[in-house]
Amino acid sequence: MACGRAQRVLDESIDPAEADRLRADVEAALDELAELEEQAVELSDLDADDLPEVELPVAEPTGADDELTVCDSSWTFAQQTERLLAQKAYDLDEDDAA
Repeated sequence: MACGRAQRVLDESIDPAEADRLRADVEAALDELAELEEQAVELSDLDADDLPEVELPVAEPTGADDELTVCDSSWTFAQQTERLLAQKAYDLDEDDAA
């Protein structure tokens, strides 16, 4: 019987103490995995009402005087286009601001 012989060879090649240590490691990992699965299930059962309220930041415009401003709606189309082309070419100087 090949299965019996294979098992016997396997049993002879594995140190029983090492096998016990490996078995304990696997059992501990399975326990941890079960805990993580429980946490995942709990988190997936959340409703939108269970989530904390989120405050979104409000943008504070710095104005067109800022040299980092790429485009301003108060500029003419030509000024906006020039500025966008310069930005794309990485050719902006502080003097380029409209």
